[in-house]
Amino acid sequence: LVHELSRLSEAETQAVLKENKIYPLIMCAAFSPDGSKLLTGDNNNLVQIWDTTSGELIAKLDDHVEDVMSIEFSPSSNHFATASWDGTSQIWDAKTNKALHMLRNDRETTAYDIDFSPDGAILYSAGNATEVVAWDVETGERISTMRGHGSPVIGASVSADGKLIVSVGAGDKSVRFWDAKTGGTLSVLRNSPDQPRVAKFSPGDPSLLATVSGNAGIRLLRYEGEEEGERGNIRVGADGLTIVHQEVSDDHLSMPPWQSFKAPIDGVLVRVELQPALAVGAEGDLSIYGGEGTGGEKLHTQRYRIADTGDDPWKAFELVEPVALHQGVTYTVECGGAIGMYHSKVDRYGDGRASQRWGGDMAFRLYFKPDEE
Repeated sequence: LVHELSRLSEAETQAVLKENKIYPLIMCAAFSPDGSKLLTGDNNNLVQIWDTTSGELIAKLDDHVEDVMSIEFSPSSNHFATASWDGTSQIWDAKTNKALHMLRNDRETTAYDIDFSPDGAILYSAGNATEVVAWDVETGERISTMRGHGSPVIGASVSADGKLIVSVGAGDKSVRFWDAKTGGTLSVLRNSPDQPRVAKFSPGDPSLLATVSGNAGIRLLRYEGEEEGERGNIRVGADGLTIVHQEVSDDHLSMPPWQSFKAPIDGVLVRVELQPALAVGAEGDLSIYGGEGTGGEKLHTQRYRIADTGDDPWKAFELVEPVALHQGVTYTVECGGAIGMYHSKVDRYGDGRASQRWGGDMAFRLYFKPDEE
């Protein structure tokens, strides 16, 4: 044992209890690249910086208002970043320990994980908004958004060469690979026997990564290239159908849930798959509308029923009559009788972050058949 950094003295412990604070639990930690500093984040909303030689506390930062879930140093040592249960990620100056940028994703009420690109120029964040966001470290501006998960994203990691991003979905049990340059999906690993919690690339091998599941199972994987036919959130399946992954809409509070989308091709919509996150049944009308939202012309409706979520999270429904759609035109799919989780733009926290209403995310997956040429 070199130093026991975080143990409180008896007097400090009594002070914590007297002030009715939560006894601090370390949620995350990270060394600086040269090993001279250790960062820790805890459930008392604090970021602490420790000198690893002396064991002394260098700084205590209290900018977050809820638990600090993830913390990382940039490879250049110029910055470090934090992600918090308060829905924000922050970029800090590692020399002054001052916050430079507070990164807010309006879709998000919890930020779970962060990782820097190898050159330290980009920070990737993941949270319950079902997406991975790339941020410019110098400006704090959003660069791109990677969408495709049907549930909160609890982990994200960048490959050693900066070309790949891997992310973990909390409810869909998927591990998804992204092209860091384009933001498009390259491949998806589904149907894990247990929920993956963490996915991390090796710092020395850009194709090697490990995933850790809730039952403590650890899998070593090697990424060997792009899954044939998959680009972005559009994939051509073995049956020739064009598959588009859609996620629950975040910008409205609604029962039942609906999701607008733009048709990727000229053709017909032949199948809709639903992924309720809650293990409850649902039944109602599955409807397709023209335009954004459910106020447009109803193009199709049919009854559906889900007894329970079962082993397969996706429930498929063939349309009784295929619906003709036109490339680039906006349509809406609605799932009556279901329960959804939404991030409301009208009911927000005082600092402007979106609040979260109770429920469970519902994702849609749409299948199109192209027009015959």
